[in-house]
Formats: sequence, structure tokens, C-alpha cells
Amino acid sequence: MTALFFPHFSSQVVFQGTIPPNWAQRIVGCLWLGIAALSLLGLFQPLIYSPVLLLQLLYKGAWLVFIAVPMMLRGELRELPARMTVFFLIWVIGLLLFLPYHYLFRF
Repeated sequence: MTALFFPHFSSQVVFQGTIPPNWAQRIVGCLWLGIAALSLLGLFQPLIYSPVLLLQLLYKGAWLVFIAVPMMLRGELRELPARMTVFFLIWVIGLLLFLPYHYLFRF
């Protein structure tokens, strides 16, 4: 939510100075706020809101696979926001372990 309300702080802390504050950062902040709100609702009704967790798995996993890993392989570690990368990795591993697959993929 810092990306939405405090973009300068977010640029320095979340993105570790890898990007300057900009309007796209605030759009991401809006997305993260929406996902956070739905995730909070998911604490009370986890099966109903599990598609939100699947969305997080998809976009965070895609970011790791298509952005973070190639940057690491090219040796561009200074440009990579390490805190966000570690958070995404931990979150993806947790989601892979705890998503209710039987509910999400039943037909």
C-alpha cells in the first residue's frame, strides 16, 4: 500500500531505489490494495476467496520466472529489488503448499 499512498517511500524501501516514483507504481499500489482487501476477506471464507490466492500465485510466480530469474542469470542483482523478490518467493512457496487445489480445479 506504500506504493499507492507513499510512492517515494515505496521506491526506496519496497523497490530499494531501483525505480523512481511514478504513476505506474501507484497503479500497482491500487492492485495490491485490492488483493490485500480480498485476502483479508479470505481469512473468514478461505474457499470462496481462494481464486485471489491463485491470482497471487500466477502473477508473483510469473514475475519470479520471467523477470527475477533472468536478471539474476545476467548478473543484474543491483537492479533487482531484493526484498520484494524474497517476499514473492516465500509467498509463492506458501501458496504452492496451501492452495486448496481440489476446490480450485474441480469440474
